[in-house]
Order: sequence, then C-alpha cells, then structure tokens
Amino acid sequence: MIEIHQSARDSINLNAESLLAEFKEVEIMPNPQRKTEHYISGNITRKDIIGDVIIDLIGNHNEFAGFIIERSGKTVGICDEGCIKYKKICDQINKIRDVSNIASIHFISDTLKAWLILKYDGAEQSTFSEYLIKYLTDKCKKYNIYIPIPFTSSEVDFAIGNMVFTTITEDFIESYYNKSEEIDSLVNNRRLCINKVKKEYQGYLFGIFEAFAEPTKVKELAYAYLADVLAIIRLFEPANMDPERTSGLYEYGWKNQEKEIYFEYDQNTELFREANKLRDDIMHIHFKVELIDIIKNSSICKLLEKANKNDFQIDLMNSIRIYSKSTLKKDIYDKLLYILVGLESILLRNDSEPIQQNLSDRIAFACGKNITERKSIVSIVKKVYSIRSGFIHHGNTSFEEYQSIEQFMKIAFNMFLSLANNSESFKTKLECIDAIEKIKYS
Repeated sequence: MIEIHQSARDSINLNAESLLAEFKEVEIMPNPQRKTEHYISGNITRKDIIGDVIIDLIGNHNEFAGFIIERSGKTVGICDEGCIKYKKICDQINKIRDVSNIASIHFISDTLKAWLILKYDGAEQSTFSEYLIKYLTDKCKKYNIYIPIPFTSSEVDFAIGNMVFTTITEDFIESYYNKSEEIDSLVNNRRLCINKVKKEYQGYLFGIFEAFAEPTKVKELAYAYLADVLAIIRLFEPANMDPERTSGLYEYGWKNQEKEIYFEYDQNTELFREANKLRDDIMHIHFKVELIDIIKNSSICKLLEKANKNDFQIDLMNSIRIYSKSTLKKDIYDKLLYILVGLESILLRNDSEPIQQNLSDRIAFACGKNITERKSIVSIVKKVYSIRSGFIHHGNTSFEEYQSIEQFMKIAFNMFLSLANNSESFKTKLECIDAIEKIKYS
C-alpha cells in the first residue's frame, strides 16, 4: 500500500491544480528541413499516427521544456514559466520516499502530464494524489531485469549481493522466445530474431535483478546495482593492476570497445573496401570458481552487500565507484585521474588541504609496515603526481614512468582494501583520517 501523508497530499494537489492555469496556446515554428546525404529508412506522416499526439518540447540544452497537444484546431500546452512550476512539482513528489522508492522521475512526470491533459479535457474528477496512487498501484509489480554483460563467461552461476549472474544459453533464448503464441506469419521473423539474439549474446552472462516497482524504476535500480557490482569485480581484473589493460565490464552500454574503422582504396586495383580493427583485444573475463570466491570473500564485496551503511562506509563506497572507473579507461592519464580522485575523496579532509603530501603520507602510514616501505610509497605517489602533470604537457610515458604507475596501481588497490577491511571501525571519514594521523605521529 502506497502511503502519502495528508499534508503532502494537500500540497501536491494544490500545486498540481495550479498548473491547469498554465495551459496556453502555443505557436510552433517548424524547423527548416536540413538536406543531408543520410540514409532514410522510412517516413511517418500524420495519417500514420493513431490516437492523441502529445509532443514534448526540448530546450536549447536538450532539456525538457514543456509539452503541447492539439485541441479544437489549436496547439495548447505548458511551457516557459509553467514548465518551471511543472518540474518543481515533479521534484516535490520525487522527494516523498514511499513514491521515489517505487517510481522514477520520468514516471512521475508522465503521470502528471496525463492527469493534466485529462483535467484540461474535463475527463478526470480525481485529485492528482489519488490519480498517482491509483496509477502506481496498477503499474507496480515484481519485475526481473536481465542485463547482458559482454566479454564474459563463467564456470558456474553465482550471485553478488542482489545481482544473480547466469549464462545466456541457447536453451534459455529458445525457451523465452517460443513462449509467445505461434502465428504462422510471424514464425520466420521470430526465427530471424532468435538467431540474431544468439549471435549477439549467447554464451555471455546475464545480470539478473528483481525489484517491486514500476518498470522504469526497476530498470534504474537494476543498472545502478549492476554498476556497483561491476565496479567491485573490475578491481580484481588485470585492468586494475596493468596500465595497458582495459576492462570490458562496462555497465551502461553494450560493449565498451574502441574500434578503428576506415575505408581503404587501392589505386592499382581500384578496390574500395571497409576495414576495422579492435583497439582492445584482451577484454574477455572468464569467471572461474576461484575468482568468484576471492571476490565474494573480499571486504570490498562485503561492504557493497552491507544493508545499513554508516557515513564512512557510504563515503568509501562512493570513492570505490570513482576509483573503479579507471579500469575502463585506455589512456594512462585518464586512469591516473580516476585513481587519484578516488583516493583524494576518502583520504583528504577537505579541498583546502595540501594534496600531495597529505595523501602520500596517509597512504604510506596506512599501508607501509616499516620506514623503508613508507618512504617508498611516498616517493611513488609523488612520482605519479609528477607523471600526471608531465603527461598533460608532453603526452608520453617512459618505461621508468610506466613501472612507477604499475607500482602505484597496486598501492592504490591495497589502500582501498585496507579501508574496506577496517570499515567497521569508523563512523565517519574524519575518524578514519584521525586514526591514520595518530599512527603517523605516535
């Protein structure tokens, strides 16, 4: 049952009702058609459109700028100041936890838009809060989201937290696509679709996530959780220790691979052909049982799975998210940027602290076992800052610098592992920093 406090309902209803006065006639100036050589696969005309047409307006910065509909030969809608009020109401509703836990901001916006149009037409009697609760009750169910993860394979199915990983098998694809009713005219099309899915996904892993919410919110929750899980897994990949390696475990898109695509023309033979080459040719990760056990038993994985995190654990998890993005970057400067920002975000008190000395000292005293190790860590961290600065100006890396970066990547991983190992010992980031400072001055 979705509960919204009565005072919040009253405020939402009052603000939503006030939006009805923002409907106004809108003059739309059609954009002049651009002549290009792009391939056009088809055209949609007005006679092809069935039902009501609701057009979202897009601003100069690709932001939502209102919507329009046609009524009695006129174009009316909410835009300009009315759109600002509209967005504020959506944000107000999104701050109600019982709603935001199960509904995306897009769902809230679309529901408000639908209610306003019905009200404008005189076809809806309920208040907006009643309409929203009814619509949420209808749409919210338990859904499973299956997200394919490229460049993966596994010896066994496994789970990390609330994400289950299973292989996309031929039987799985066949069974799911053949559940729909057989229609003779669609059989051939279905077979083409099945074969396409097999070619693209078969043998890789699915990340499966289950939640109770409306469909768009479940998708958002699934991708957010998968991003965290993959951020943890990437830390145990070669890409987290080798400056020249890149991980293929990219959470927000299918296949994070860079290609060189070009056309060749041979003047002697007059042949013209397309050519392409992968820039990253070692992106596949195979999950052996031993690797799965290492990841699942790590303190970093346990931090992810912890239900009620304190402030320090939340800050540490945020830092790990930043740090892990370094594994997705091919450029060494980009890698160093994400590693250093991740470390700085958890080991510096504030923006005004001297960065290099404090960061290198805190890593050294947290990870170094003796004076020799600590001096070496300080030297390597400072060296990396120097390399990063030099790379901005010169854009190349010597073999000696490469070795320093490789050492630094291992130091960074040990630092985050140490922080995760001790995450139960501190309530805040400042408590952790104070504890390291105590070791330094003891």
